[in-house]
Amino acid sequence: MKNKHAGRLLNIAIGFALAAVLLWFFLKDADWAAVGAAIGGASIILLAVAFAGHVISLVIRSFRWRILLSPIKRDIGYAPVWKFFNIGFAVTSLLPGRIGEVLRPYLLARDQGVSFTSSFATVVTERVIDLVAVLTLLGTIFIFPDELGPHAADPESAVLIGTIKMFGLVALLVAVAAIVFLALLRSKTDWALAIVRFVGKPLPQKISELLERLVKSFAAGIGGLRGWRDLSLIIGTTVLNWLLVSTCFWVALGGFGIWVPWHHAFFLLAVVAMGVVVPTPAGTGTYHVAVAIVAFNLWGLPESSIKAYAIINHLITFSPVVIVGLYYLLTGHINIFAAADRAAEESGADGKG
Repeated sequence: MKNKHAGRLLNIAIGFALAAVLLWFFLKDADWAAVGAAIGGASIILLAVAFAGHVISLVIRSFRWRILLSPIKRDIGYAPVWKFFNIGFAVTSLLPGRIGEVLRPYLLARDQGVSFTSSFATVVTERVIDLVAVLTLLGTIFIFPDELGPHAADPESAVLIGTIKMFGLVALLVAVAAIVFLALLRSKTDWALAIVRFVGKPLPQKISELLERLVKSFAAGIGGLRGWRDLSLIIGTTVLNWLLVSTCFWVALGGFGIWVPWHHAFFLLAVVAMGVVVPTPAGTGTYHVAVAIVAFNLWGLPESSIKAYAIINHLITFSPVVIVGLYYLLTGHINIFAAADRAAEESGADGKG
């Protein structure tokens, strides 16, 4: 138990240290007077609109999770889904290590009296769907090359642009392959699992077993969905959510007097979403650096305005779920580490079975 707590503390310390280093790198040459002036001159109305959009995004995403949970228990109310959805994402935002991804399905399973394994499968399903969405957003650079900005042709940007295009092409191929695989998994689960076992053969046994377990969880997550109605709702809410968040990024840029074509926000959001995968609390540092790479290095927008935008938009993006999640955590007197430990124990026991 001591080793477990020591490992957790080490992971948290590494996450905060990485955030501090990246944030220092982002801010080290900042003209604080100009950044402060940009923040002071920002449109409160437009920033409030962006904030409201992120709140609506939480509603959409929790509604989607309820649809994914419906095969497990059809009559789960929206209130507990909303509650545990926000708790999970608040914990994921505040602490490195993705604890909230396990905590969320565990708390809901305990509250609703359903299988934790089945509940966790819906979270795996949700993450895969969003990954495909992000890869699709990144792939839009081949549909809208102007998303790369006017500096894309500069010789000093050649390596960066080449890297982005390579990732974009891979993203498109992975997204297409994922969609095909999802269709196969939905209709021919045994075939899909056979492919996974074949691909996992060269890998270490623990990794291949983990991969197979994740795919089985995903198959369980989508296997119980009832026909095209549920699938259409999941696809529709996913598209609506990512279009909404992209628009929030775009509107917040406008709040700082910076107006770019709306579809440019697809590329910006995709890079930021991939950046925050790095386990720092609330994507601190990774979020800011990702914004700077796109909006300053590629688009050539004013540095001080972009630094101000990154700071404020980061708060706008993460504060809604943190505020709501913390409210439920504090009023519910939930010990997140004890609950996460029990969830991990249950997960391990299921895996052995």
